[in-house]
Amino acid sequence: MSEKKKSLNWSELPDGAREVLGDHFWDDIKQLIPLKGPAVDMFDLPKERVIMAELPGLHSTEQIQLKLNGHELLLEGTIPSPIGAEKYLWDERFKGSFHRKITLPFPFGKEDVSSTYQNGILTIRIKKKQSEGTVNLFISE
Repeated sequence: MSEKKKSLNWSELPDGAREVLGDHFWDDIKQLIPLKGPAVDMFDLPKERVIMAELPGLHSTEQIQLKLNGHELLLEGTIPSPIGAEKYLWDERFKGSFHRKITLPFPFGKEDVSSTYQNGILTIRIKKKQSEGTVNLFISE
């Protein structure tokens, strides 16, 4: 008889941990693991990829640096502390200098990227290039 292995459903982990370890488990874990940069979401649409990054408290787009390096998009800047308090009672939001590298699985150029910053959210739109299909390549002897 062969036994089938039951696969782990990772999407159930947060609820399972909360059920076993208590309601405040994930809040406590967040305090132990510091954020390395702003939260980023990426969406794959048919003709473009959209990236949204939380960058609250910036007064100008000059505080954000967006760079292109091959298949990578580099996002750099500093998110200021909104109050300047030295002692936090609760500290979840990212603040300070950050450097995020976002690797995309398709080629793109500067002309394919547009971005806007509004209400604390940086939205980056990257057009996907149309595939040339199968291309014959020359083989030298």
